[in-house]
Amino acid sequence: METTELEQSDRPEWAFHNLMRAHRLAHCSLFEQLGLRDVGQPMLLFLLDDARRDGRGCTQKGLCSALRLSASTVTASVKSLERHGYVRRHADERDMRCNIVEITDAGREIARLCRRAFSNIDEAMYRSFSEAERRQITGLFERMADNLLTFSREGNSESEEVCKCSENSSNS
Repeated sequence: METTELEQSDRPEWAFHNLMRAHRLAHCSLFEQLGLRDVGQPMLLFLLDDARRDGRGCTQKGLCSALRLSASTVTASVKSLERHGYVRRHADERDMRCNIVEITDAGREIARLCRRAFSNIDEAMYRSFSEAERRQITGLFERMADNLLTFSREGNSESEEVCKCSENSSNS
């Protein structure tokens, strides 16, 4: 039996897909308006800003692990952010094979703007929700995340191999 378009719109996975698409559109639109289009991986800046406040830098390998991104993705993002003056890299004095990535003052300002942009998007997304509805949806999201983590641990070897490949390919 073929699913019609109307029936698809009643399925939660379609609603989730539409939510993700709308969130991405809001993100792209707001980042464009704020001149933040050059910030490919804002989460990378957030991690570096948090590390700076804790008095430490991050290795590229550590960024790969924390963000669950491939080494090539993080390397490309760091290079782009470095070109824009948002981060700087230097060799780790204790292990010259490792690159330490640190956020610059310009990067801290961009991170602040990105955090504010994400906050504005979240406020818009939840604008008509009551506190009870926010708690309810948070619980539902947590259950979905738990279900997916359990699924990943229960012998879904294909997804585990993808994660292992990403982790094993991480460079310093």
